[in-house]
Amino acid sequence: MLVRTTLKPGETAKSAMSTPQDRGQIAATASKARDARVLDGYAMMGRQVDVIETSRGCTFNCSFCSIIEMRGRNFHTYSFDRVIADIADAKAHGARTIFIIDDNITLNIERFEALCHAIIDAGHNDIDYTIQAMTSAIANHGDMLAPLMRKAGFRYVFLGIENILEDNLDFLVASAKNRLRKKGRRIGNASLRAIEAIRQNNMYVVGGLIVGNPNDTIESVRANLEFARKYVDWPYIQHPTPYPGTPMTKDFRERNLIKNENLEQYDGTTAVVASEHLQPEEIEYERWMKVRHLPPMVVHDPLFVLRNWWGMLSFTFRGSSLKSVLGLESDREVFARYRAIRTAERQYL
Repeated sequence: MLVRTTLKPGETAKSAMSTPQDRGQIAATASKARDARVLDGYAMMGRQVDVIETSRGCTFNCSFCSIIEMRGRNFHTYSFDRVIADIADAKAHGARTIFIIDDNITLNIERFEALCHAIIDAGHNDIDYTIQAMTSAIANHGDMLAPLMRKAGFRYVFLGIENILEDNLDFLVASAKNRLRKKGRRIGNASLRAIEAIRQNNMYVVGGLIVGNPNDTIESVRANLEFARKYVDWPYIQHPTPYPGTPMTKDFRERNLIKNENLEQYDGTTAVVASEHLQPEEIEYERWMKVRHLPPMVVHDPLFVLRNWWGMLSFTFRGSSLKSVLGLESDREVFARYRAIRTAERQYL
């Protein structure tokens, strides 16, 4: 059963989360027919992986988000009976780790807390879970929520940090979901507190940041990358991408900053827009960092790393050569080769 919360005119995301009377039953939906898949055998860290969803949508209005353009600013939830049955089905098909693909599973903290208890009560906390979460939710409720998440089997938390600079958060319309509060008052950015809560409870931070915003300089890009290197276990650095229909696209187009109209390159990790100070190639070169995610992987899954170390290094350091290892060619030459490899990988049609 799918339940819906829709944001009404003038209503805030916070008030929408706390007004159950706005909800109505939408539809009954069957669990996934996993046996009908054409492709299978997907793995994460050597463990067979599957996906489930407990909700869809988000009531925030981030300028880069395509979800709100496709679905509107609303929040749909499945019943826990359906979710638990889906987890059981995924496990019966061999899953040892599950990625919960909700757009914003922490939008309703009370529901997320209840979901953790439901997973524990059903005995499904014997596998690893990965989720996408808001920094504000984890930071402001971390003392209660983070230990419960770990007990339920949550292991990897993708945090939508987005950016550490306030003017960039304003452009991304992402300030509200990154606020740290005390007694209802904003007291700063929630990112560090959220990271601390996750790490203190033996979970890993997959940190999402967006660099290459219209006002970005080389210094602001590097400040975000340094934050990722210092505090994030798995940095996932993306570039603002002008997906059709998103509010951000109109802004970039009005400033004449869209430099690449090839939609096959709109993957989030290829810079296709310039800032007022940097060209796309320079922005992408700056985020071209490779090593930070390897140490946590060794700690968490040493046997997987031992079995797959050559493939991991070959993929992570694409573009490198013996000459570059020996310091006989510049990073720029390696980067150019890396970009050529990525371009060739897209020639699949």
